[in-house]
Amino acid sequence: MAARAARRLLIVLMSVGVYSGVSLSLNVDDDSSGVTVSPVRSPRRSPRSTTTRAPDITMVYPVMNVFSGNVPAYCLPGDPSQRINGHLVPDYYSSPTIQRDGDGSIRLKWSTGEEDTARGVVCDAPGAPPHYNVSAPLMKLGALYVPEQLSVTVSEGEDLRLRFKMLYTAPRQFVWQKEPVTSNDWQSSTLTDDDQLIIPADKLNGSGFYSVIPLTASFTPGINKRLFGTFSLLVRECPAGRYGEGCSEWCPDCMSGGACHPLTGECVCPPYLSGDRCQTRCNTTVMGRDCTVELWEPRGKQVCLPHPLGCHCAPGYTGHTCTTECGGGRWGVECSQSCRHHCQGDCHPHNGHCHSPGPADCAGGDLGLPRLRRPPQVINVSWTTARVTFDGWDPGYDDGHKDADHVITYTLRCWITDEGAGKAFSQTASPGQPNTVRDLQPATGYSMQVLLQVSRGGRGQACVADGTGRERVHTVSFNTSCPDIPEAPSWINVSEVTNNSFLVTWQDLPYKTKCRLQYALGIWLGLNDQVYLYVRVDEASYRVSGLQPYAHYNVKVLSATSTAYSTEQLTDVKTLPQAPGKVTNLKVQEAASSFTVTWDGPHDTPPRGQLQAFTVSWQQQGTHQWNTANVSANTKSYIIQNLPENIIYMIKVAAKNTQVKVYGPETQVSAQTRPGKPSPVRNLRELSVTTDSVEVAWDPPTDPAGALVLYQASARVVSGQATQEEVIHHNTTAIITQVEFSGVHTGVEVEVKVWACNSLQCSDWTVERYWTRPQPPQVTSELQWLTDSNNSITISLPDVSSFPVYQWVVVTRAGEDSESAEEVGTRAKSLVRGLQDTLRQVEGAQEGAQEGAQVKRKSKAGMEEWVAARLYQEADNITQEFVVGDGRVWGGYHNYQLQTGASYWLTVITETTAGPHREMVVSPPHRYTVNTTACAALYLGLVLAIELLVELAAFFLWRRRSHTEAGLTISDKLDTRHHLPHGTVQLPAHGDHPPPERLQCL
Repeated sequence: MAARAARRLLIVLMSVGVYSGVSLSLNVDDDSSGVTVSPVRSPRRSPRSTTTRAPDITMVYPVMNVFSGNVPAYCLPGDPSQRINGHLVPDYYSSPTIQRDGDGSIRLKWSTGEEDTARGVVCDAPGAPPHYNVSAPLMKLGALYVPEQLSVTVSEGEDLRLRFKMLYTAPRQFVWQKEPVTSNDWQSSTLTDDDQLIIPADKLNGSGFYSVIPLTASFTPGINKRLFGTFSLLVRECPAGRYGEGCSEWCPDCMSGGACHPLTGECVCPPYLSGDRCQTRCNTTVMGRDCTVELWEPRGKQVCLPHPLGCHCAPGYTGHTCTTECGGGRWGVECSQSCRHHCQGDCHPHNGHCHSPGPADCAGGDLGLPRLRRPPQVINVSWTTARVTFDGWDPGYDDGHKDADHVITYTLRCWITDEGAGKAFSQTASPGQPNTVRDLQPATGYSMQVLLQVSRGGRGQACVADGTGRERVHTVSFNTSCPDIPEAPSWINVSEVTNNSFLVTWQDLPYKTKCRLQYALGIWLGLNDQVYLYVRVDEASYRVSGLQPYAHYNVKVLSATSTAYSTEQLTDVKTLPQAPGKVTNLKVQEAASSFTVTWDGPHDTPPRGQLQAFTVSWQQQGTHQWNTANVSANTKSYIIQNLPENIIYMIKVAAKNTQVKVYGPETQVSAQTRPGKPSPVRNLRELSVTTDSVEVAWDPPTDPAGALVLYQASARVVSGQATQEEVIHHNTTAIITQVEFSGVHTGVEVEVKVWACNSLQCSDWTVERYWTRPQPPQVTSELQWLTDSNNSITISLPDVSSFPVYQWVVVTRAGEDSESAEEVGTRAKSLVRGLQDTLRQVEGAQEGAQEGAQVKRKSKAGMEEWVAARLYQEADNITQEFVVGDGRVWGGYHNYQLQTGASYWLTVITETTAGPHREMVVSPPHRYTVNTTACAALYLGLVLAIELLVELAAFFLWRRRSHTEAGLTISDKLDTRHHLPHGTVQLPAHGDHPPPERLQCL
């Protein structure tokens, strides 16, 4: 480790002694590696007087912040006769071994191990004051805290601020102490967010080496000294800009980073600069007070100079290893100087020499523009004025340079310190006499400068040094006093106005706190001059609350001390309107489907604003939806229309003022629409009918026009056998929608009416007609056979005891299979019922249809069956006998001829009707065979001759009749419509056959 560190380290100390010019050089010699770094040599020149010049000591080494273990040192005096010494800090370490060379240089070397614990190395000239020494801190590679600069200079009263780089995750909490350290004198501190150590001025312990270690229990300072971070602190004995005994003198303006020596006032110049103001630029390879010390390779080297400059990278470089070259128009120590301050373009990074096109127009030469060495004096400061004096520019004392033809004019530039120079104001001034600055603010801190404007006899460009460039311009500060009578507040403003408050603001007097001022605020109500509020406040604002809405207020503001008031400042304001109070005298006139709502306006005293509108809202009871209408302020009534009858509503009315978003409180009342006339009931329908009762039902009306109370229903006979009109009344509740009328005549038509009623009115009636059922016919006998012929059978119809009735004669041709009379009667009844249904469906639909047409249908057993007649029987017009097969039309049905020798079932069905209702009684069917006697006579003609003749005569007569009928068409046969009752519907005779032409004997 020591060998690697030695290869990275070169320390050269050069000294010009108090008695003669001396240079001190330190070499790094590593015998194990064979590497030797040549020392920097002092120039060959004649000795200087040792009584007239202070030492000029310079230290140069290649590594900025880490030193090797065994460091040999070389001192090169400017004067070979000057004696140079070196020692370690703390001073209880052994002195180094000194080896002197023939050219006056010496080599310093100390024992192995001391480099682990020593904190610094010092080069000095015997007999010279300590502040001319050159020193550098010692640190190991393992140091936990490495300072950004090895040396820091502060003036008296200034705090120390130094940024650190932390290694190996070192904690941000640490302790520090000036060397030599003791176990009980560590001071704790914490790095700021930007890694700065800040030590207040009152805690610093003068110039010297300071060490930094972690604040942890595991760290032992006595054992871990090789981990210390160490820096050199240089404390000027005077405030910035002062020097001499009692710091009574003002320092000259040392140019380009030079520093004023606190004892002598001489400028200690950075490397590559010299002269009494550091205005002379050395060649880029030499440095020192007289530009006589050579430094051929400045990159990567640190240069230490006497107090108060300390150690920095060689000019033109920066960074922890001093290898980053200045750029961007920067130059000098730590690249702290700007080329733009004195050059038109860039400059050399070592000494600031301007490149083409040369110096700037207002550069003022190497010494800069003229400026005063001493700041101006401020006298007789009042609360609005200050008097300023200063001496004119003296080229033998003050700073800067002026050509003979240049003219200087003086300007006072002044600004409020807290606001910055960007808001400065200026006025011309004269040296050697008081200058008065007016219109200042009381009790306010001000900063002031005297600027020297240089021009060529008033012609051409005027140049001035204002302190923003490379020149120093003094700034003085002063405070104006408090006024005897305070100023009146200004910029009174009233904002955030509401209906009961507003905010009063004004421009705060900047000296309020310093002069212990308060503000007096008065509020009074309009024309009445009634004081509402008087209060003293500290802030430049006050919120006044609890005010009347829509009222005019006057506002006055004053500033005040304990004994005096300013003039008052007045303004006025009107509070915003407020939502009005409740409307009064709210009334509702009720109607069946509307309300007429009236009201009076709010009686607000005093008024809360100007009425703009009313809102009327209504809600049906039991619902959640409100309907709303807006009404102008001049209208105090509203008609709510299209409401359902007999419904309870909640009605609300509220008022609204202009400029108020919300309405005032609501006045509420309830009302009910009157019932109207209900609409008729719907869907009146039959539920059931009997021979003496009718039961009906209905649906409620679509519009009940209020709450229904009951239904009324009545029934009266309008046809049938009733001898007079009879009316039956029924009332039901609103929830019962059916009624039964009993005790009605049998088989009559009944007219039923139903009304719906609310509490005031009933609807129009809904009317329908229904028939009661008839009584079944009273049949007292069965059909009887009377006689028959070859193609017909004469029967006696069953007797009945109730009239009127219809009697149906149904013929069924008997088949070969045996069939019961009951089955035949059932089929006959089904045939009749089906024909009646068909007749009702087509009645009147086939106008002009042929009468007497009849369909013979096949029964399920394959037998033909048909209706031979439908006979209307009345009490005074009874048909007792009927010939089945006479070929005529009876009641709209064709009475087909029968076939001789065939067997037929004859069924008579007696029917009573009433409207759509039918009651039937089926008489027991009887089976008959058509007469076969004529054929038998032909076979037995030989038995009785007389009988044969009779039969022959009858036969020939029958034959003649058959031929006559055979000549008729089917239409001719059916052309007997005049025999049918009016309106009888005939069915088509599809599949029917005419009667046979003659009897065929079997």
